[in-house]
Amino acid sequence: SIFEPSVSSDCVMAWRAHLILLASLAATRSSASPVGTICLGALLTNSGSLTGPGAVEMALAHVNADPALLPGYRLELVPTSKNACDNAVGCVAAVDEMLHPSIRPEQSAVWSKLRAAGSNCSEADVVAFIGPVFSSVAVAILPLLEAAWVATVSGSTTSIALEGSGRPNRWPTFLRTAFSSSFPVKATAQFLFEQNLGTQVALLFSDDAFCRPSISLTHTIFEEKESLVTLYEFKSLAGSKEKTKIEAMMRAIKFRSTRTVVTCSYPTDTALVLDAVSDHQLNSAGWVWVTLYDAEGVDTMSEKQQAAFNGFLWLEANVDASVQQREPSFFQELQSQYGIAGGSWADAYFYDAVKFVATALNSSLTRLKPALDAGGIFSVADRRTILWALRNATLQGVSGDLAGSETVNELNSKPVFSLKNYQHSGVEIVHVATLNSDHIWHQSGRDIVW
Repeated sequence: SIFEPSVSSDCVMAWRAHLILLASLAATRSSASPVGTICLGALLTNSGSLTGPGAVEMALAHVNADPALLPGYRLELVPTSKNACDNAVGCVAAVDEMLHPSIRPEQSAVWSKLRAAGSNCSEADVVAFIGPVFSSVAVAILPLLEAAWVATVSGSTTSIALEGSGRPNRWPTFLRTAFSSSFPVKATAQFLFEQNLGTQVALLFSDDAFCRPSISLTHTIFEEKESLVTLYEFKSLAGSKEKTKIEAMMRAIKFRSTRTVVTCSYPTDTALVLDAVSDHQLNSAGWVWVTLYDAEGVDTMSEKQQAAFNGFLWLEANVDASVQQREPSFFQELQSQYGIAGGSWADAYFYDAVKFVATALNSSLTRLKPALDAGGIFSVADRRTILWALRNATLQGVSGDLAGSETVNELNSKPVFSLKNYQHSGVEIVHVATLNSDHIWHQSGRDIVW
């Protein structure tokens, strides 16, 4: 699950007054037909580099302008208080409030705005949720959602811990358009074995909801191949004490003559590792360094860090950015209408999450109509209908072909990953191989450079 929060002005711009937006969208529907409201909870955040609120707004606009989707109804977004879902505690409280309309506090800014706008969502149940952004938050809120049989579809949570794990599904109310991290973990291990670089491996990781299961799976894969594997764990972003610990780990790795290091940590922790290599003049030449996180910020290293970095064969296995080449109009509209410059894979995944929910609801609209017309209060039977519809829906999305399943929570079963080589000459980022759904690495014609 991607990066922890760091304030993003693009995302703040995307959180515009959605009630005003939706009011204008209503005009795109036929004024002759009555328009009911379907309320969709949004467990998003204004923080972080991959949060998707602008893409969610755009998906709502497209759904509400499409006469074939939810005819007679308008899909309306119900957001949490600003940044409530940055962390598990805040998001649990926000979900609890949304699930119990009768006890919503009068002082709540969210519900006050909805009431002031005359929105039916001030009293109605949310039909489902979009989000959350972070895997650790998802794990915290899912027990609440399961108890109420309320579905949520996330566009950025990638932790292995959120996989369905067969029958019965471990997380029956959870779906994600994003991939599971087990895919890049297995792909990375496969590549190292093919290159004969997997005989002695050090696994260096920070203790969090994303990295622990990823490294655990990596450890299992290498042990099955009878590799010599050593685990090194540290607490992320814990200051000088952890920096000292990292330095000791690096010395131990050198002493053991290990030359392949698979790491899972935040980009800022990568800087600590590079500092440790430089400060202690550790001989990094000949090391293979593979990161399971996007090595964001590598191109802004200090001279000291880059000197250490230059000794590594630095590889990164991450989601392929080809969606930006396949769907240029999507990202152009996202920038021109919602102020999101550049865009990311998460924008495509969050957009598809909203469209997928709308498509599933559309297929079960006849069965849900009595509850919707009675004020949008859903029974357990209604909730099960919604879950069944989500588990059986399909969509040709921006991010790829999506399909629900009873046992698998990943809607996109064919993600594409790239192996990127951060070449030390000007820290150039070169795609050296692509892993498609056939699980075979396809070389791009660019050589890996030390």
